[in-house]
Amino acid sequence: MEYALLVALIAVVCIVAVTFLGSSASGKFDKGGKAINGTAGGGGGAGNAAAGAFAQACSAGGGEWSHSGTGSGYTLTCTGGTQDGTSGTFDLSQP
Repeated sequence: MEYALLVALIAVVCIVAVTFLGSSASGKFDKGGKAINGTAGGGGGAGNAAAGAFAQACSAGGGEWSHSGTGSGYTLTCTGGTQDGTSGTFDLSQP
């Protein structure tokens, strides 16, 4: 009986940990995606629009884009498709 209780407690702790870590990671990806799409902090701005246009062109050409950077400076890179190997750096704080 004690072993069953111990196993159940370990299972609950694992489920809580995975749920918490999943929510945290999801929030970070959501924040990065919104920044690139121009919807973070009210959205808009030339940097946001340019980054969104780059991501759309990459996707339309059959590629996949990825981003790196922190704060308002992001570098987008397109892999595959007609835009393969292209990259751009965008200042998302531009009005």
